[in-house]
Amino acid sequence: MKKVAAILLLALFLVLHAAPETVLAETAMEEEPIVIVLDPGHGGSDGGAVRTWGGRKYREKDLNLKIARYCREELEKYAGVEVYMTRQSDTYVSLLERVELAAEAEADLFVSLHNNADYKASSRGACVFYPNSKYRKYLGEYGMGAAAAIQNRLVSLGIKNNGIAYRDSGNRTKYPNKKTADYYYVIRESKLRDIPGIIVEHAYVSNPTDCRVYLSTDEKLKKLGLADARGLADYYGLKKGTDTSLLSAESRPDGSVSLKWKRAKKMDGYSVYRRPAGEEEFELIATLEGEKTTEYTDNSASAADLYEYCVRAYIVGNDVGRYTAMSDVLEAARVPAPLYLTLEITEGGTQILSFGSVEGADGYVLSRRTGEEEEWTPVAELWDGETSWIDVTAEPGVRYEYQICAYIDTENDRITGSPCFLTDSGQVTEEQ
Repeated sequence: MKKVAAILLLALFLVLHAAPETVLAETAMEEEPIVIVLDPGHGGSDGGAVRTWGGRKYREKDLNLKIARYCREELEKYAGVEVYMTRQSDTYVSLLERVELAAEAEADLFVSLHNNADYKASSRGACVFYPNSKYRKYLGEYGMGAAAAIQNRLVSLGIKNNGIAYRDSGNRTKYPNKKTADYYYVIRESKLRDIPGIIVEHAYVSNPTDCRVYLSTDEKLKKLGLADARGLADYYGLKKGTDTSLLSAESRPDGSVSLKWKRAKKMDGYSVYRRPAGEEEFELIATLEGEKTTEYTDNSASAADLYEYCVRAYIVGNDVGRYTAMSDVLEAARVPAPLYLTLEITEGGTQILSFGSVEGADGYVLSRRTGEEEEWTPVAELWDGETSWIDVTAEPGVRYEYQICAYIDTENDRITGSPCFLTDSGQVTEEQ
């Protein structure tokens, strides 16, 4: 199971109710998002608890699905979290299939959403079940923390507080260590797959008051879903934020690459990533503080190599940093300007241009204009290894300005670096 140590620290926070000081320098930045699998209980031929009160039929399978949808919608507003659901509609999914889906998603938490029922109509209230600690104790602690956070949010709506609890098997089912297993199948099977599983019982379908006050309208079901999501956000220290997009990646005259991106509101900063074109893995090259920090200059890339860049925002909660999704990817190359461009005019009037080579460049484009012209006209394309050129088309008595740019060719494009200039005064300059 991923990120256990960080989450156990968060569980301790929930137990002690002491908010830790947030210090970016001491923050553990999670490269992977928290993965939460929501499991709307029952479905299809399995209707769950069904009761009719005041002429209205309450079907647990329908209530669970609506609550799960509202929960997912709210959770996806937070940075650093991915949400999956075991069913999207009124379909039957076996208990084993639900747990296996969570395992395939590499879930950090399996949350089964239900509503309770009892033969006594007087039973009411909310309760959350978590794993026992008799096998893989850390999963029990993890689940207990998440259960407590959700229960706190639910009871804040006025629902009777039935607490959080674990339930042991009553038929002597054992874990591999010979200790008593959990009673509930999804909690037990999730634990065997190294996933903490919890079951949220929001209210009693068998209680007319619970149904009327908490389950009778979509608006009321939405409050339950929001409570679940916000409880999970409390537990993981998640905060809402917005994604960002990379606006530009441009080579500069000094050979660096200048990056600019869109500001992500309510975020604490950004991380910048780079990879050589054609490779899969990105390398983190910078972590920057501040929501308004939207530019970065990469001076560490190898000259004349093609790179792909992306950026994502992060937000810090409970000493754990969470990321938004990666931005779109832009290509750029660190193509410096040639260090110099000189002109020698022989006694016979021949104009010989020489320039400094750029390591890794595939070639160069030399352009020319007169002092009266605004546009540059390409007059020569030189290959890598060539460092001089004779301008045989220059007209006698005309003073020219020259510029030369290095370039690299990619599979789909040509990337040209910044120019080095030779003005009619004979001075070599670089564009600033």
